[in-house]
Amino acid sequence: MKKTVYFLLTVLCLCNFGSCKEYKPEFQTGVLSLDSLEELSSNLPIAFYRNLQFLNETTGYALANNFIAKTIDGGINWTIIDLPSMPQNAYVSKVQFIDNQTYYAIAGDNTFGCFYKTTDGGKNWSVIDFNTYECPHNLFFLNNNVGFVVGKGLFRKTTDGGNTWTDLKREDTFMYLGVNFKNQQEGIVTLFNGEYLKTDDGGNTWQKMKCNTDMHLYDIYFVENKIYVSAWGSLLDLENGNIISEIGISDYLFIDANKCIVSEIRWEEEGFFGNTEIYITNDGWKTYNQKTMGTGYKAAIAKISYNKIMIITTTLTSLNKIYILKYIIQ
Repeated sequence: MKKTVYFLLTVLCLCNFGSCKEYKPEFQTGVLSLDSLEELSSNLPIAFYRNLQFLNETTGYALANNFIAKTIDGGINWTIIDLPSMPQNAYVSKVQFIDNQTYYAIAGDNTFGCFYKTTDGGKNWSVIDFNTYECPHNLFFLNNNVGFVVGKGLFRKTTDGGNTWTDLKREDTFMYLGVNFKNQQEGIVTLFNGEYLKTDDGGNTWQKMKCNTDMHLYDIYFVENKIYVSAWGSLLDLENGNIISEIGISDYLFIDANKCIVSEIRWEEEGFFGNTEIYITNDGWKTYNQKTMGTGYKAAIAKISYNKIMIITTTLTSLNKIYILKYIIQ
């Protein structure tokens, strides 16, 4: 009798605690899954968005060809920030958002390159003409003052927020493709033919090095104790030149050494537009899953919090859609 009463009390306690329902987590712990994609309703202006960045879980910026869309509520509502006026064929290739008010941008076309700066949230922009051959390829700022810009015949450093620049260009190097820093001291600049520059003193001095490849190197990713670089159609380990992935060309988003997401265009044999594909891995690209989002352009992807990723797609049928992918860090 006592055993029966104890059993019934135990069942009642469990039922009250869990409502007698089987516990099913919203998504599998420690795993990225495209099955967890949820569409977010928003007023995002219709455009092709090439880049997405979030300062925190609520404040983010999406870069279009001729404006920036800003959200302060996690992507539900967006307002437009006008970019500075430029010649007809010019475009902004990259923007780095330092804080809510300070943005740095590089822009140009195949004839010139400029640096743009705003300290009032985009109301006013100042411009510096780099007098270069074309639009700069990349920029990276360590803080509000210290930053680097690279491009064709262009490698410069500023220590006063872009007001003045020091030329770091080497006589033996003409093309500078990517720039990124792991911390305030360690940085990489990628070059042609598997070469790159490395600094250990915040960019005061640079040492030229060679990866075990002859492919041109582009974007740089610091992933725990590894350094990965994108080459043409591949992701390489900078230390040994081993191919990690042959999925995407650029814009990988690493959550950790194993979890990563990237978008690419998969072209059909015929047709002007390709398919927008999302690829994810949970084992460092040994295996991966993919999802076709429609016919259109490459998606913009950003981490918005410790367990959320935002994806903006631009397709011919549905135009812009925002998706949230959730995960839990183990």
